[in-house]
Amino acid sequence: MYIGITSRTLKLRWGNGDSQYRKCVCFYEALRKYGWDSFEHLVLYEGLSKKEAETKETELIRENIAKGISYNIREDNDYLGNLRKRSVDVYDLDGNYIETCESIHDVCIKYHSGETHTYYCVTGVKKTLKRKYILAFHGDDVTKKLAEAKIDRRYKTPAHNRRKVQMLSDDGKVLKSFESATEAAEFINVKVGNLVWCCKGKRKSCGGYKWSYVS
Repeated sequence: MYIGITSRTLKLRWGNGDSQYRKCVCFYEALRKYGWDSFEHLVLYEGLSKKEAETKETELIRENIAKGISYNIREDNDYLGNLRKRSVDVYDLDGNYIETCESIHDVCIKYHSGETHTYYCVTGVKKTLKRKYILAFHGDDVTKKLAEAKIDRRYKTPAHNRRKVQMLSDDGKVLKSFESATEAAEFINVKVGNLVWCCKGKRKSCGGYKWSYVS
């Protein structure tokens, strides 16, 4: 069994196993071997607070590990590490302070970004978030990050896919719009190339949705 929590829709959280579970090596390999449809997918609890969900997740994972039936390899739910629970300061590209978010997860919700990419922005692996923001752990100096963002060749430079895109339902109804394919790919945690192909009509769907450029 694999246990996980989410604040997103089930369609986004599960994603039919497409790269969503790469960090859970054992489960991901099982998905590749047996296929997504070979597993039963259940919602055990709904309407819990974040703290309640984390507590219940830890409890269930420990029970499954003790029984020898767990794909989760850690007994706690702190798989993101303590760093990701620290407060994060958000700045614009000119170094002006915008706000302090409670955690990286909080940044993801407010700025509609992927958790891994946001983590890379905070820790310095990536220069900016959506080419609009600089992130740092609360209280850290951002002078170096500001300088790196300004000399980054991508700084304020439109990408080849810098066209607005829209998420569509199966019947063609517009569910959500994004400033770029990159932003949309980060939101549903898929490869931007696959989403662009979908916008160009070379794929029928990506991440469980249809996509198109905004004309």
